[in-house]
Amino acid sequence: MEANRSTEAQVLLDNALASDRSEMNASAINSLLSMRMLLADNLSQFLTSAQRIPAAFSENSDGREMPTDEKDAEEIAKGSKYFFDLDAANIFNKAMPVAIMKDAALSKLLAPNLRRDVAQAAFLRAALLDDRASAMAAAPVLQELYPQVKEFVTAYERAATPDARRFAAAFLALKNPGLRPFVSTGVGRTTAVDDVDSYRDNYWCTEPPPPIGEPYSEEQKPKPIVAPDFLKSSQAVAEKQFAAIQALDTAPNFLCRTAIDWANKNPADPRAPEALHLAVRSTRYGCTNEETGKWSKAAFDLLHRKYPNTVWAKNTKYWFKG
Repeated sequence: MEANRSTEAQVLLDNALASDRSEMNASAINSLLSMRMLLADNLSQFLTSAQRIPAAFSENSDGREMPTDEKDAEEIAKGSKYFFDLDAANIFNKAMPVAIMKDAALSKLLAPNLRRDVAQAAFLRAALLDDRASAMAAAPVLQELYPQVKEFVTAYERAATPDARRFAAAFLALKNPGLRPFVSTGVGRTTAVDDVDSYRDNYWCTEPPPPIGEPYSEEQKPKPIVAPDFLKSSQAVAEKQFAAIQALDTAPNFLCRTAIDWANKNPADPRAPEALHLAVRSTRYGCTNEETGKWSKAAFDLLHRKYPNTVWAKNTKYWFKG
């Protein structure tokens, strides 16, 4: 690989993975798959090498990174066998254009849990970028894999303007806090997609989610991502799209802004007061920064001023500083 003899490296890796797996432990196999992933000539090769069987499971809620026993590991995995390591997740999140991510969601090569994760990331990312063609292509897969989102995806499909599509995508995210425009590392979020996670693992930050058990950090320094061979020609597109997602700000701020803008322009929409209520809720349970309090209060004030007698206003007693 270092001598740029990619074809020879591919042959060596393919031979080792085909004939010697029984002689290697999971960590060794995953190391070889990681290298083979970087030499992928197409999406199929990438997906085959990107999904890995973990060498072990650990629990890190108190920062001690303790290994789990077999029974606990089964509970953590929820019946899944394959997961994405950080190298693969970084490529999805930072080096893959959404049109190709959509193709990954359509592919049947991924394990079911990984296909679900890629499908939700591809649809929401495409919708937030207003790449309507990619979002519409990913929509049937998302509805198949997450039946509970069908009503809200259908609303997006019927939206006729960029503003309407933007609000429909935001309302979908508000109703389903487990959706995010990123693919997760490892087990990922375990709470149901339409439930609020008690530990604030909801919506998204400006950076992709870290491995489970590690805290979000808006100040983490991004590391350069090495893209597989087949993606190198589309790096400029991928980088531009990732920057556009980051420019939306952390999810609660974006969701508040979008709900406020829609309620001001479309006050009779029956979704408007609920969206404001859910936007305020997102500032309590989502990823926040120094701007979040301002947006939380703005959504709170608009909800109580425009819709004071609704159940949504009555159930929104506080705004949050973040």
